[in-house]
Amino acid sequence: MRGHGDEDIFARAQRDPAFLAAVRVAYSGDQHVLNALWWAAHPADAAPDGTPSPANQLRDLQKRVFSANGDSVGDPQATLALRELQATVAADRAAIAIAVRSAESGAVTQPARSPGPPAAPSVAGPRTVHEVSSKGSFQQLVEEPLDETALPGGRRSRNALLILGILIALGVGFVVGTQTDASLVTASPPAATVTVEETCAQVSDVFTFMHNVHGSLLAEPSLQQEFEGAARLVARLTAQVDTVPGSAVADQVEALKDLLPSAANEPIDPLSPEWGQALTGVSAACGAAGFDISVDAWTSG
Repeated sequence: MRGHGDEDIFARAQRDPAFLAAVRVAYSGDQHVLNALWWAAHPADAAPDGTPSPANQLRDLQKRVFSANGDSVGDPQATLALRELQATVAADRAAIAIAVRSAESGAVTQPARSPGPPAAPSVAGPRTVHEVSSKGSFQQLVEEPLDETALPGGRRSRNALLILGILIALGVGFVVGTQTDASLVTASPPAATVTVEETCAQVSDVFTFMHNVHGSLLAEPSLQQEFEGAARLVARLTAQVDTVPGSAVADQVEALKDLLPSAANEPIDPLSPEWGQALTGVSAACGAAGFDISVDAWTSG
């Protein structure tokens, strides 16, 4: 995350006490504010005070759970710990992003926070996915926070066949991204026998797609154009999720669909705070109905 010009926000906070004070007032995350600013600019590096990078901790745990030779493959407790850590990293990432935007716009409304010492790991454990909604983002499904400034402008280091392979694995088609006026959202026909379990399974496909496409982008950065095309497909998958009318899950899915663009030339950001809140609502509703959202990972960082 960058500040003005080529200066990252951590450097700006060190240079500009007023900016740091405004960020501190707006920040609602659990990390020390300087550490949160550091990781927003340097997600993979330990903080200057020596605190390990949460993104690296998340990546290590993902390898243990998902890699073929991982020591926690199939361990339900490790999988639960992974989901909770994903939620924590996502919530803190969203919190500092919102605080920086508030500080830059002057729209700081939250009560002041004491700077205090760097936060120690919570004894009670990280927040679960259902507790992320107040923080804003559903980037719990990524290996580390997305830093748009790190993406290459025109260099391709991963073959586009990876993205195509993901689409084939999901068993879905795609539309060439050059269309500008065709409808992006095509609602699926009513399902006569759809169940809440089937709805949650379809939502799991959306989450799985987001996780793997974004993970591949971070592991070996590919073109931003590819990620944007994948985001459009996320919208198409979301639009085709069937629901049981009148159910709590259906209400949350419809709230998510309300965020979908109506045409292919409209931008879509499935990692935005708005999408995060809506996705978290769907996940919570599915969990309450007894059908937790699951994610299958086939990319690694």
